[in-house]
Amino acid sequence: MRAPDVNLNRRRLLIRGGIGALGASALPLAPWLAAAQQEELCVNGKAERTAKQTAGPFHLSGAPLRDDFRVDGMHGEDLTVRGQVLDVACRPVAGAVLDVWQADPTGVYDTKSFQLRGKVESDAEGRYQFLTLKPGAYGSGFVRTPHLHVRVQAAGLRELTTQLYFPEEELNAQDALFRPDLLMSIYKGYAGLSGTFNFVLEPA
Repeated sequence: MRAPDVNLNRRRLLIRGGIGALGASALPLAPWLAAAQQEELCVNGKAERTAKQTAGPFHLSGAPLRDDFRVDGMHGEDLTVRGQVLDVACRPVAGAVLDVWQADPTGVYDTKSFQLRGKVESDAEGRYQFLTLKPGAYGSGFVRTPHLHVRVQAAGLRELTTQLYFPEEELNAQDALFRPDLLMSIYKGYAGLSGTFNFVLEPA
């Protein structure tokens, strides 16, 4: 992969609308990816809310608060997901709770326990991070490309339920629910896949 242009990356870290920069410490593997995505979101201090999607039938309430959803003995590709939670005025949202659930690498959901499920909370700068395994595709007739389910809740803001997708998946074009505006930025690093996505919440 061609080395990134340092000057370009520095410009991308200066977010339009006065929100500031995403620090490299928050996104150690690929800081320019999340920064570029946030630059697209925030124009003149405003951002469009993240698109909603169905929760589907596999959500379980009561998932534990933790940042590592992996399961001992389960084989798959490690996936770290990180980013920021913002409001429509491009302000970081501290204390947002992200409830995450997904299929396992073979495309099966665990509906009896909390495997590959959990909740994480955004920090004072609205940043979040969790570690999981890349989910598999599933379905016959109604195809589901690999995706993550996320429900985001924060005080004073409207609850958001949506799904995140992976770029360059063959089944994206066959999944009726797939939306390109819900694609994560994916970077393959020394510790597996690193995905970034910044959520935008609207007022309640």
